[in-house]
Amino acid sequence: MSKVEGLFTELDKALSSSDFDSGLSFCEKILVQVPGDKDALHCKAVCLIQTGKIPQALSFLKEKQVTSNKELNLNYEKAYCHYRNKENKESLNVLKTINPKTAREVHLLAQVNYRLEDWKNCVTFDRQLIDEFGVESPEIKTNLMAAYVSANQIEEGLQLINQNKDLLEEHFEFTYNVACVFIQQRQFDLAEKYLLDAKRICEETLAEDGLSEKEIQDELAVILTQLAYVQQQTNIQSNLLTSSDEPTPASLEPFFEQYNQILKSKPSDASVVAVATNNLVGLRKQHDLFDSLKRIKAVISTNQDAKLSLSQRLTLHSNHCLVLYHINKLDQCTAQIKELESTFPGSGVSQLLTAAILHKENKTGEAISCLESFLKSNSKDKSNHLKIGLSLAQLYLIQKDRAGAIRVLQPFLKSTGYKMGLLATLVYLYEQQNDYSKEQPKQVPKEAPKEQVKQQAKEQAKQQPKEQAKQQPKEQPKEQPKQQPKEQPKEQPKQQPKEQPKEQPKQQPKEQ
Repeated sequence: MSKVEGLFTELDKALSSSDFDSGLSFCEKILVQVPGDKDALHCKAVCLIQTGKIPQALSFLKEKQVTSNKELNLNYEKAYCHYRNKENKESLNVLKTINPKTAREVHLLAQVNYRLEDWKNCVTFDRQLIDEFGVESPEIKTNLMAAYVSANQIEEGLQLINQNKDLLEEHFEFTYNVACVFIQQRQFDLAEKYLLDAKRICEETLAEDGLSEKEIQDELAVILTQLAYVQQQTNIQSNLLTSSDEPTPASLEPFFEQYNQILKSKPSDASVVAVATNNLVGLRKQHDLFDSLKRIKAVISTNQDAKLSLSQRLTLHSNHCLVLYHINKLDQCTAQIKELESTFPGSGVSQLLTAAILHKENKTGEAISCLESFLKSNSKDKSNHLKIGLSLAQLYLIQKDRAGAIRVLQPFLKSTGYKMGLLATLVYLYEQQNDYSKEQPKQVPKEAPKEQVKQQAKEQAKQQPKEQAKQQPKEQPKEQPKQQPKEQPKEQPKQQPKEQPKEQPKQQPKEQ
């Protein structure tokens, strides 16, 4: 046996036993003896990746000995390195050059698109794995459920649940994502049931795998944070059915305790810390503002929000501005609003915050101009127009300009499906104007029960920009379905659906 053959034999043993450090050493020795050997080059790239040396792997993949070897194609490994390095667009660009694509490229494409929040393509690639490549693993179905939730494709998510009921008693990540489907539908009773099931399965599964109690509690943190949100929303819904008042601090105390306990456990997942902190701040509203400011600044300054989705980060940074607003640090608030607009242009949030500050400074006319300008300049994207319009109408009413409020609200009547609360508000404003020249909306029953109209108006009023309510820190809605790797991760942002970890590239040395 030649020296090179002996080195390949040792390399094979190292890779078979997952000893990638030794494997890397053997690759180096082989390349000294046989420069440019394609199998040794491939194995070296894999060993660098498996040992977590991603920057070194990327540098190696750009070396001439790799790029000039026409028999060697390491584009998948290159795309994977960019993905691990959170260079998602670069990873996507490399993946586009690979043709034909195998299951591993499609799997990575699904994960990259999930990170880029391109939910539609993520669903497409996850479905392709199942339909074309026959990958029926629980991990891929968990990922698909996460993509359905994020894409708000609830019907498809419900179909996937019905087709995979066996997974509900075996895989806590899938069960967690099922709970997220029902959170999306605001069916909090069902969401709580599945979260409790996910918690039980998680505890049982990880205990059987030999994990310590501390490790199990760390894994449970994401489920407990979601559970706190769901139970809190159930409490709020119950309160609205029995009282017209906001929940009292005493009734919310159990949820303060839940979030505090989660944060005291110091979860290793930074996104859990960010969501729990945001939800605690949103729950407190205007209480303990200085502690809320301290907590939220700690999350942002340590970049613990990096793994949140775009909408989650928008909520977190909006709440930072709102806390500054309520403690009258208006200069700091204005500076943060500028950063907010730079990072999240076109969301309308920075305009709402700017209008709130202007109104607080008795510059209501300028606040109105700010919101009017936003509506005109964003005439094509109307996703945020209703909340801007409601705030604008409130400002007109503060100035006793009913005609202005009517002019703003009238166009939303049809686009919102003639919601009873908006109808009732417009009817009231027309009556106050003594303007009966407008035809009364035909959708209002002549003998609509007074209590029903009253209740609908009350519900709509909650969306109205009553200045005080509008300025409250937003509570984070759910954590989103889990997408693994753990690097992955209205009221507030959800934690991302759990996606299962992507298998790292593997390569055996050539047979001798």
